[in-house]
Amino acid sequence: MAMEPLIPKHGGYRNLKSFQVSQLVYDVTVRFCDRFASRKSRTHDQMVQAARSGVQHIAEGTGFRYIEENRTQADQRRPSQP
Repeated sequence: MAMEPLIPKHGGYRNLKSFQVSQLVYDVTVRFCDRFASRKSRTHDQMVQAARSGVQHIAEGTGFRYIEENRTQADQRRPSQP
């Protein structure tokens, strides 16, 4: 049985457990803040933004890896310059 790479080449970050857990953390954080912190407070904004950043960093990080892989493959196909 062939093993899949940890991060698929097509940038399928939505299937990563870390991305799924970070989305769950974001959802729970928003619900918690809406219930226990004033929406106008700085604490509410900071907690929600921090949770959102976790999700975004995973998505962007896998995207950069995908871009780097494509760039490396393109460089390998180019004929070398004398």
